[in-house]
Amino acid sequence: MSPHFLTVSKNIIKEFQKLIRIYEHSHNEQLTFRKFVENNFPLPTDFKKNIVASANDSIARYLNSCVKLIQGEQNRHVIIFDMDGVLYQLDGNANGYSGSSLEKAVLMNAKNFIKKRESYTNDQADIVLRNGLKDTVGLSAYLSRRYGISRLEYFNYVWDINPSKVINNSIDVATIISALKQNSQLKLILLTSAPKIWTQRVLKYLKLSNDFESIYSGEQFDQKEEIFKILAKRYKPENIISVGNQPDSDIKPAQKLGMKAFLIKTPRDLRRFPNKLI
Repeated sequence: MSPHFLTVSKNIIKEFQKLIRIYEHSHNEQLTFRKFVENNFPLPTDFKKNIVASANDSIARYLNSCVKLIQGEQNRHVIIFDMDGVLYQLDGNANGYSGSSLEKAVLMNAKNFIKKRESYTNDQADIVLRNGLKDTVGLSAYLSRRYGISRLEYFNYVWDINPSKVINNSIDVATIISALKQNSQLKLILLTSAPKIWTQRVLKYLKLSNDFESIYSGEQFDQKEEIFKILAKRYKPENIISVGNQPDSDIKPAQKLGMKAFLIKTPRDLRRFPNKLI
């Protein structure tokens, strides 16, 4: 979650390069991967094997390639997608969460969660539920404090819902997102206030489980602006575009940090999004 993760990683590698150069200068020889293995050192290779290396390759040159790889990552164009209202709609007010079948299912599960925790009657659970809904962060924060549990534990019980029964108008988002993914210069990120368990259920249902390089769900932040700030320091803000249907949470915070933004009203608007890309 560190906003400086890439920069710090790059600086660590550069310090490693300095040590390698000192060794090579003092021994008057080039340090290779073979030498590393012979002296029982671990190979400094990335687990995805993005940079191919052989036994006779120079460690210094390899590390230089690693630095270039990180710099290339920092210069990538990033698209941040919201989920609710962007990849699909609900059957609530203005096609949103409020009054939707999803909200009703969540509240029913939350009520059962309270009853199970405290052996409450329906009326007693209703009182706790109403108080929790007044919390500035949300019901999950209220109940996590009340019961001394993590929000994740709450979400895993309450939001374990079948998406096929509650989401609508997902059109052909899988085709659109997959087409964007083919461009290696684009990094696709999903940023949603929804909990991880619901996000995973939705992505699997929409056949998008492997299309986003990074996913930020509701357990990881209180306000989306926290994640926008992290990404604005990790990548160039002018190379980032936020796609969402909520001006106050998806658009304005991004623009405030120098990012671009694309406001949509329905998932169908994604069909014209590629023509408006960065």
